[in-house]
Amino acid sequence: METFLALKPIENILTEAFPRIEQLCRERDWSLGITTGFKELDELTAGLRPATLTVIGGRPAMGKTALLLTILRHIAFDTSYSVNNTIAFFSLETPNQQLMERMLCLDANISVCRLRTGELHEAEWKALWKSCNHLNEAKLYINDSNVLTTNTIREYLKDLSATQPVGVIAIDSLQSLVANTPKANRDDELEEIIRNLKALSIEFNVPVIVTSQLDRMLEERYSKRPLLSDLGTTNHIVNVADLVLLLYREDYYEFETENQNIAELILAKHRFGPTNTIFLFFQKETGKFRSLSFDKTKNR
Repeated sequence: METFLALKPIENILTEAFPRIEQLCRERDWSLGITTGFKELDELTAGLRPATLTVIGGRPAMGKTALLLTILRHIAFDTSYSVNNTIAFFSLETPNQQLMERMLCLDANISVCRLRTGELHEAEWKALWKSCNHLNEAKLYINDSNVLTTNTIREYLKDLSATQPVGVIAIDSLQSLVANTPKANRDDELEEIIRNLKALSIEFNVPVIVTSQLDRMLEERYSKRPLLSDLGTTNHIVNVADLVLLLYREDYYEFETENQNIAELILAKHRFGPTNTIFLFFQKETGKFRSLSFDKTKNR
């Protein structure tokens, strides 16, 4: 029998699974995962679940990093339920200082441009200091190395886990990661990287969120609204990811559109449930996304 210890009999798995199902039915708690702060998305996905990989895809300057930061800010300060909100954030595209500017502006609801040009009013300075104290309470750990492999990330996570359990792993972005073993074909490297990220989610039993660029060929289509196929000619990312969120803003392409500041968050793949499109309001000056009011005119 010792030969088969790595294979669990079904009765053991049922013994572990059924109490959790009973709790779900008893409490009807759809937020068993970590919520993103966007109610419609959380209702569709039941939150970000342990051992899952979420990919946020979009073209450059579409708002992928801003969306990720908005989600991480919510996770860091959400006290509505018992959750481990310790975040390990690997920012390969934005240095620490620039990242802090963006996070402070997002939290204080002030213009990034006004901060960077030193044109803040007294009230904005007060909001900035308040946000500085607020963010100081977050259990957010940031690495801004511009050259990282998934093996290096794993070692950093093991070091952090030795002092406290990690709740969420976030990476910006997939294409900036380096393969553990260099290969002649970049597609083969990306396949290794995305599979290793999924393996990290399982090993640490936490959600992993990673941003990803979309194929530039998208720009040549009449409709610029992204599709799953825009994640690459190979299907590695789509096949491995549990959730794929594609970000689209019509006002990025059409300056005179009536849909100013409105973003579509397309849940294009959901391994555990339905897909749909969620509409968000994007406050460009502060780099913040929020749920869109039913009366869209209030957000313009």
